[in-house]
Parts: sequence; structure tokens; C-alpha cells
Amino acid sequence: MSSSPLLIEHVLNSIGAVDEMTPIVIDVASGMGKWGFLIKLHIRDCYLIGLDINREYVKKTKNIYDDVILADACHLPIKNFCVDVSLACEIIEHLDKAEGLKMLNELFRITKKRVIITTPADKRYFVGKKAKDIGHKTMWNPNDFRKFGFKVRGVGCRFHRKGKIMALLRHFILKPLSYVLPEMAELIIAIKEQRK
Repeated sequence: MSSSPLLIEHVLNSIGAVDEMTPIVIDVASGMGKWGFLIKLHIRDCYLIGLDINREYVKKTKNIYDDVILADACHLPIKNFCVDVSLACEIIEHLDKAEGLKMLNELFRITKKRVIITTPADKRYFVGKKAKDIGHKTMWNPNDFRKFGFKVRGVGCRFHRKGKIMALLRHFILKPLSYVLPEMAELIIAIKEQRK
């Protein structure tokens, strides 16, 4: 999970805006349950499912989620259109393109209202030893998501030049601009509205 407070706010607002009395939300690749904890803290009225392929994570997060499932993100053991919101935060970059497409299709299949994906958009996350160490395989750009009907927003700014002037420019101009021009963002959030 990214530590960017702006990303957290965007995700929580996107889940909270679903017009259901008690939405069913699935956190795909839930890991240690950080998103689950934040969702339960800020959106009290939802039924939250955590899904992960790691048995230890599933065991450790039973007290965070209303339900937990041990499964692969590319093969979701869930009926068609039975969750309101699907959330896959910073997982798609750990899959190759074919697996990423499978995961997206699975999310589209199970979701009634909204699919939310977050991923790094800065090339620094995908080159060199650091990328290999953290398991990043493929970079998804905003147009990759737009092809599937996602609305894409940027968070942060990928330009990291040093100096006071650049820091001011980055903070007050480039970061806000990246929201509408996610091609210059450090992280992206892609939201697809499903059937009405």
C-alpha cells in the first residue's frame, strides 16, 4: 500500500460514494489488511471481504475483514456481479500483462458498481534492482486503463529534481496538475463505473 495520504483519500472517497445501504467491498490481494483497516475505520457501514493468495495473510487478517478468501486474483471464486466495489491496490504491476488482463476481466465479472485500481506510474518503480526486489513486472499507463473505460486520475508527481524552486513548483503546480494529467503522476488511480 502506498503511504501517500492523497491516494488513501481518493480510494476511500471512491468506495464511500457508492449508493448502497451496506455495500459489499472486496479487497483483492489484501495482504496484511492495511486497506481493510482503513476502510473499516472510515466506512463503517459495509461488508468487507479480504482476498489473498498467501495463506498466512488470510489467517492474520480474519479479525479485520468480515470474510476472508484464499484465492488467486486472476481466478476469483465469486459469482458474477455479487460485489458492489472491487479494490485492487498496487497489485497489477506485480503481474505480467496477460495476468493483469485476466485480473481485470475477473474484477469486471464480479463487480456491480465500481472497480478501483491503483498502481505506480513512475518509471523509477520499474527499472533496476529495486523494481526486481519489490516484484514489479509491468507498468500500466493511463491509456491502458482508459481503453477499458476507466476514469484515470494522478496522485503525486514523478518529477524529482532538487532545489527549493523545484520543490515549490512540484508541490503547488505539478502535483495538482497531475490529478488531471495522470501521465505526469507518481501513482494513478483508475476507477470504472460498472452497470447502473
